[in-house]
Amino acid sequence: MKYVLDSSVAFKWEVAEADADKAIRLRDESRRGLHELLAPDVFPVEVAHAMTRAERQGRVSPADGWRLWLGIIMVGAGAFLVLYAKEEAESSGPKPHPPAAAANPIAPST
Repeated sequence: MKYVLDSSVAFKWEVAEADADKAIRLRDESRRGLHELLAPDVFPVEVAHAMTRAERQGRVSPADGWRLWLGIIMVGAGAFLVLYAKEEAESSGPKPHPPAAAANPIAPST
């Protein structure tokens, strides 16, 4: 089954919240090939916003925020790239490349 992956669901993969067990089950089932996850182009930014908000609320330490975001994006990037490829194949013209953060995450410089 195909699902469009919402950032709030993916966020629960790394940060304990209500219904995190359901989100983790969806992720695990997609890894086993039971589901195809698709993600919109704003997915990496939405996850980063949720992570920043969690840091400000003290639910996630700033030191862990990057690692947790990367863990989500590494799983979600595949979903994002699948949706991007399908949209490109269905469109009549070329589209800009996906955001670098989704395609090739690189740690920020310190």
